[in-house]
Amino acid sequence: MKPISLNQYLSLKNPWTSRILGLTPFSKKRDLEQIEREYDRDKYGALLEFEFDNIEQYKLKEFELAGICEKDLTSISFGEEVFEADLKLVRSIYYSTISSVVQKYKPQRICELGCGYGYNLSYLQSICSEVYGGEYSRNAVDLGKRLGMDLQVFNYYNLEDYQIVRDRSVILTIHSIEQIPSASSFLSGLEKHRQKIDWVINV
Repeated sequence: MKPISLNQYLSLKNPWTSRILGLTPFSKKRDLEQIEREYDRDKYGALLEFEFDNIEQYKLKEFELAGICEKDLTSISFGEEVFEADLKLVRSIYYSTISSVVQKYKPQRICELGCGYGYNLSYLQSICSEVYGGEYSRNAVDLGKRLGMDLQVFNYYNLEDYQIVRDRSVILTIHSIEQIPSASSFLSGLEKHRQKIDWVINV
């Protein structure tokens, strides 16, 4: 990994810098129609067309379809320091960090909400014998089930969908809560099933 300055990280090549400065617009307000189009049809629908042997092949294809290569350089921060490294190394650090954080809670079960086709859960199988998840995209759920993952269709806005939570579960969300404009339904759903939940971890 190569150390870089904060100024290098915040150069105009960084899309977030351009958005914050008003040079390019932020994404439109997220709604179910946009999420369905972007994720269910465009992303996971495209992945369903391939038949691979394992989940890692799907992740690599997901990157390829998005125009990303594992050798591409990306940034990662540790405290106040920023480093540049290839995506493969950054991914390795990212997933081992998630695993080590979740492991501290000694989970009996792990439930990831907004889990896609279960890629994050596939990493967490090494620290917990029961991992399962809920995902809005039916195509992602179909893909995950094809790969042997324990997934169900789940909508953050539908309080009945929180019934998927099993006793003694650690609830995990990874880059999914920010897709919804309000956390009120999420908090209400968790409150309704609080007796089943040991911890809630948002990454």
